Amino acid sequence: MVSLYLTNRSVGLFVRGQRGEGFATTLNRLSAFEPGLGQALGVSLRGEYKLCYLHDHPVAMMDPANWSAAHVWLERQEEHFSKTLADIVVGA
Repeated sequence: MVSLYLTNRSVGLFVRGQRGEGFATTLNRLSAFEPGLGQALGVSLRGEYKLCYLHDHPVAMMDPANWSAAHVWLERQEEHFSKTLADIVVGA
């Protein structure tokens, strides 16, 4: 499942497990698809935070002038993540 987020200074997305699934379980399950999945998504499985394949886009979201471009970025990344996960993980 792809989760989107918005903060004051960025927008982004990451891959999470099914409802109620912990980080360690999700990490373990997705590691079976490495390194190909990380290469296809363009981000690493693990990063600074306990989130799988975290990808962020720094942008000042307190400025409404940035909202449209941030939305477009999120929409494109969500499409890319969803298609890649379907092709590699679901298709496996």
